[in-house]
Amino acid sequence: MNRLIKVLHVIGNFDADRGGAQKIVLAILNGVNSDIFQNQVLHFFGDGSLAKECEFPVLVSGLKAASSFDLRIFYRVRTYISEHRPDIVHIHSVVAGLYARGVCSELGIPTITTVHSSSYPYLHRTLEARSINKSKAVVAVSMQAENSAISSLGVDRSLLSVVYNGVDIQSISSAAIEVNPLGKRKELGLSEHDCVLCCIGRHTKAKGLDVLLKAMVLMIAVRPCVKLVLVGSGDATDGLKCDANSMGLNKNVSFIGARTDVFEVLQATDICVFPSRWEGFGLAAVEAMAAGKCVAASNIDVFKEVLGDSATYFELTPEAISKTLLEIIEDRRTRDERALAGQKFALERYSLQTMCNKYEALYQRVLEDNDG
Repeated sequence: MNRLIKVLHVIGNFDADRGGAQKIVLAILNGVNSDIFQNQVLHFFGDGSLAKECEFPVLVSGLKAASSFDLRIFYRVRTYISEHRPDIVHIHSVVAGLYARGVCSELGIPTITTVHSSSYPYLHRTLEARSINKSKAVVAVSMQAENSAISSLGVDRSLLSVVYNGVDIQSISSAAIEVNPLGKRKELGLSEHDCVLCCIGRHTKAKGLDVLLKAMVLMIAVRPCVKLVLVGSGDATDGLKCDANSMGLNKNVSFIGARTDVFEVLQATDICVFPSRWEGFGLAAVEAMAAGKCVAASNIDVFKEVLGDSATYFELTPEAISKTLLEIIEDRRTRDERALAGQKFALERYSLQTMCNKYEALYQRVLEDNDG
């Protein structure tokens, strides 16, 4: 094939304030060889604001769907794919798969699905299980996500492979060099004497932020200078703000919303904490580790797989979180040693280029198999 290989990425939304799946799609768009691949994005919801961060010309189209079950989506997806005729369709969400796989099967276009999560609501799980094996290949972002794909979605093992997400090492390194940590603290309303905890992620039940707020009550009773910065937004934000207010945490917890300067914010923090109930990979935690921050996380299997021995783990209870974080705060030497070891681990294991190279090879293999 002498012409460019057209890869269409289909995803629920492609907005800048969303999570890891969107960041990984952006990384693929910017990281695969533009002399070989021509990328497009089709999203169902939102404004597609991440398009502004594409380093190469990429056609990003939105369907303006009213809901996940807006039946007009099927017609719009079919029309788009029929008109643009991609060589491969890469699916990144349950809703995307629900509408795109059937169309692609009819048109003879091979699909690849990346499983970005290890847990799904019942309805999503049921819908995904019905069609995911129509994919020519299924990628899991961790071994835990792979196990979940087999047990929960019924994915054929022969279709599966694991491709770990990569982190933007260049942007993280640039922030470390360019940002004045004390200046950033001042911007965020923090002082140089505060012990700053940071949690990055969508405000959903999965992230365990409700438990973290309860742990903050216990921590500030011992160390009033402990401050928590919550980066992100989501359906649970308003409820979390009400909880923080009722717990008397207004002076110690800051909700700073979704940010484009996350790597700069990291430079102003001491410890990053991730109290997730479940994850598919935990990209924000790996990014924090790559930024040279001490990472404490819930002891779920995927974190142990992805973060290794360099993170500190806790049971997901307010008491356990408080105890673990206070111990890290008190032991500066161990904290710094873990941060350094974690940074080395993350930088060596989670290269964006390695991830993109694996996707390039997968695209080529799927096309060859489809042509054969």
